[in-house]
Amino acid sequence: MIELRKPWNDLWGPIKAAAGGEIVTILAVIGVAIIAFALVKFFWDKRRGGGGGLGNLIWPLIIGGILAGPDVIIPILLGLVEIVLNPVINLISRLAG
Repeated sequence: MIELRKPWNDLWGPIKAAAGGEIVTILAVIGVAIIAFALVKFFWDKRRGGGGGLGNLIWPLIIGGILAGPDVIIPILLGLVEIVLNPVINLISRLAG
């Protein structure tokens, strides 16, 4: 079984402590707020029949993801990778014998 989130937390924890946990948490909250606002605005513009193109959504998602990444986005992505890879590895090991 692959576990990716624990090594990430073991790596990120000391870095976060050295950089000051409060600052990193504030950046994560700002990043999530940017992502949430961009998504709400995108769907609101689509609902009103306006532009709301993907070009208006990409940059806020990238910026918000970078800010929120270490505490929120990266663990979620690693969890999704675990969910996908663990059954595949389990299946391969059963087939191999």
